[in-house]
Amino acid sequence: MKTKTDFSVQALNTRLQNEVNPLTAEKQTWGAFRDGDRVIVTQNNSYYNICNGDVGVLYIRGEKPHRVATLAVRGTLKTWQIDCVEKYGAANDDVPPPRLALAYALTVHKSQGSQYDAILMPVSTATAKCCIAICSTPRSRERGRRSSS
Repeated sequence: MKTKTDFSVQALNTRLQNEVNPLTAEKQTWGAFRDGDRVIVTQNNSYYNICNGDVGVLYIRGEKPHRVATLAVRGTLKTWQIDCVEKYGAANDDVPPPRLALAYALTVHKSQGSQYDAILMPVSTATAKCCIAICSTPRSRERGRRSSS
């Protein structure tokens, strides 16, 4: 079993969420998500026309038990109810909400096909020796990067 470290995507996402989008008394939440969180879609969903790997911002609005979540992704808004998750299932016509994860930090694999204005890559002493080889792929995701050749 893999041991998670302080540099794991999950650990970085939690730390970055607390820094970038801290929990306040008035901030709406839905499970581990907070209003304004950066999220990634983790499974294709044809009903909402979103794909695995789409990254967007999650907004949570309304009062319980009639709250809705809106995902701003690829220039569109996708909205669903969030306080009725227990009623989703095969016997119900309602479509379940999209599967999401925090996306403040992404693996190189999940960032494939995307470009970013800037990237940050934590490097520990354990990975420093092979950094030259592992740095080329994430650096290729940086928008506007000049070729070093």
